[in-house]
Amino acid sequence: MQQVQDIERKDLAGMYEKLFQDGKLIHIHVGKWSMSCTLDQEDLEIKETLPKIIKLGRKMLIDPEVLSKFNSIEQQARNYLKKNSHRFQIADTRFVPKQNLVEVVKKLKEFKEAYYEAAEDFVTNYEQYKQNILTEFAEYASVLEPYYPKAESLRPRFYFYLNIFEVSFPKKINKLEYEDLVAREDAKQELKDELRDEYDAELEDQYEKAKQNMQEFVTESARASRNQIVGIFENISKKIKNGEVITAGSIKSVRRVIADFNALDFYDDVKVKEKLRMVTELVNNTADIKNDAAMERLNIALEDALKTTQDMSDVDSLTGEYFRKFSGL
Repeated sequence: MQQVQDIERKDLAGMYEKLFQDGKLIHIHVGKWSMSCTLDQEDLEIKETLPKIIKLGRKMLIDPEVLSKFNSIEQQARNYLKKNSHRFQIADTRFVPKQNLVEVVKKLKEFKEAYYEAAEDFVTNYEQYKQNILTEFAEYASVLEPYYPKAESLRPRFYFYLNIFEVSFPKKINKLEYEDLVAREDAKQELKDELRDEYDAELEDQYEKAKQNMQEFVTESARASRNQIVGIFENISKKIKNGEVITAGSIKSVRRVIADFNALDFYDDVKVKEKLRMVTELVNNTADIKNDAAMERLNIALEDALKTTQDMSDVDSLTGEYFRKFSGL
């Protein structure tokens, strides 16, 4: 039994090792001052009784448009990362394949720099932003003013961290490690042994789930990438069949979705890539793309690619092959 468990752990460790040879996890952690405070009825010196359906709460201390600049940069960064990565099972992390990693980090650093530039601009103009509100809402100035923090305390509240990392499954705690961990615990040895057994049992329960999660991650990544292809190709194929004009923008969208697929394909989806190669050859030959014969050839290639891409029956085997190549099984 122990030998079987050791083999399973080795297999799981190999799956993690394989995956993080082919990409890394990226997590964006952003902070900002909310530019607001919480005020109740007494703070605002409202004498009349308010209906129960009216709740007082957070009040902006700075024009909301100023805060929206930070929200916009953050959202752009997150959208970019989402588009150029696969969703991973840990919190808000995203898996970025190695072939796309340098470019993604470079672009995210640009968002980071823009965020800190916006923060510096905000701190520089803080007193003016503050005065604008106090002037515009003079009747509340005496109430609001004590809630404004000092300018020098604001800069640390704005941050944009880019974390790049990989993970591994926790190993079992050996006897010496465990004894060291519980040495200071005031408990009988029998209880300590019981706690360790419970820890080991819980860890064992998680091994199979972890293996399943890894397999599901690769499978879902392949499905998601294929689905992106389907949406664009179906739209272009429909236009060709309807005799609509295929614009330069449509051709550009085909090239873009193929480039995105290749950038995210860490699992080597050979069948789909071969079909996409044929489409790429046609859309790159723009000299005669507008004549009927060229359109017919393009539509045939698109439909052929769609047939392969829409057929998800091989995705599970694709996942299995991905990990088997690493393990040599």
